[in-house]
Amino acid sequence: MKYWSLFLRLQELKAELNESRQSRTQLETVTFTLTEELRSLRGRIETQQAEFGTALSDVRNRARKLEEENRIHVCNCCTPIQTILTSTSTSFQDQIQL
Repeated sequence: MKYWSLFLRLQELKAELNESRQSRTQLETVTFTLTEELRSLRGRIETQQAEFGTALSDVRNRARKLEEENRIHVCNCCTPIQTILTSTSTSFQDQIQL
């Protein structure tokens, strides 16, 4: 009878050990999977950061170019007005002097 209870206890411990081994194997699998997913995610984030940096640089360059084109356009528009104002002012002064 004493041996029988020891035998049963041994069987229970073996079952617990097997269960623990299975849990450990599952945990290792999940850990490995999560680690790989994190590596993949990190790679995608780095790629997106690089793409964002490139896009940001492109936007800044385009903004500078548009500002420069706007400056040139404003100057080109102002030159004829200044010419007209100068000639009008000169002819007006000529009329006054008569």
